[in-house]
Amino acid sequence: MTDIGSIATVLEPGASDVARLVEARRATATITFDPNTRPTVVDTVGAGDTVMGALLDVLIDADLIGADRRQALRDVPLGVLESIMRRSADAAAVTAARSGADPPTRAELAAV
Repeated sequence: MTDIGSIATVLEPGASDVARLVEARRATATITFDPNTRPTVVDTVGAGDTVMGALLDVLIDADLIGADRRQALRDVPLGVLESIMRRSADAAAVTAARSGADPPTRAELAAV
């Protein structure tokens, strides 16, 4: 039987300002954000979509998307996954800091 279960589960940031990345069968990474560095929230519309979009963008760049890349994703060190999630959360913070569902460009995100 083939295991087709998830490799990782992402729980998006919520009111507690905590993002969790749960790796199937390995570990749990919890990323807590410093409230002193959090931008002023203007509008949360699109912030969750931005988390997922940024996550997919990074995974595509790292060649970690697709059925044939499952093992590569499983083998990514926890610290790398934490940095991927931090980038996704940074993208959401930019989106929430402005009005409307207006996610950052790659250039804007690189400046964060």
